[in-house]
Amino acid sequence: MVAETMSETVTVGLTTDQRKLLLSGLRFLRSSISMELIEPSEDSKVARDARMQQVRELEAQLGNSE
Repeated sequence: MVAETMSETVTVGLTTDQRKLLLSGLRFLRSSISMELIEPSEDSKVARDARMQQVRELEAQLGNSE
């Protein structure tokens, strides 16, 4: 299984409150992914890990200070 990478960059002007809202949503998404019931297989684990990495990358881009 090959994980897709995010390669296209889009610049968006965000207010501080909008940035905080996006970070909050990403934390919710991260929790949802980690608690999702998945098939106990290596492929499922790899797919979950790839999704979690994408969320972490987005959080880093938004400057998650938590």
